[in-house]
Amino acid sequence: GPGLSGGAAVLGGGVFSENVMELQRHLQFVEEEAELLRRSLIEMEEQNKLLMNEINRYKSELPPTTSSLSSSSLMSLTDGLLNDSPA
Repeated sequence: GPGLSGGAAVLGGGVFSENVMELQRHLQFVEEEAELLRRSLIEMEEQNKLLMNEINRYKSELPPTTSSLSSSSLMSLTDGLLNDSPA
């Protein structure tokens, strides 16, 4: 605002205001990056929820005799799903 321009003149004019503009550009870039990461995280959490639901569905479909194997086989299943998904 108007206070900034007065301060800039006192502190040596051009160099100071250039630094402020550079910092503002950098801040904007960081904020945009944070927003992209936030959206990406939300997408991953939704995908994770879907995968967990799918795993639970598989669990419930397993016959009782294979339940002892379920945890290890489900681990390899989830590893496969996570590694195959495009990052």
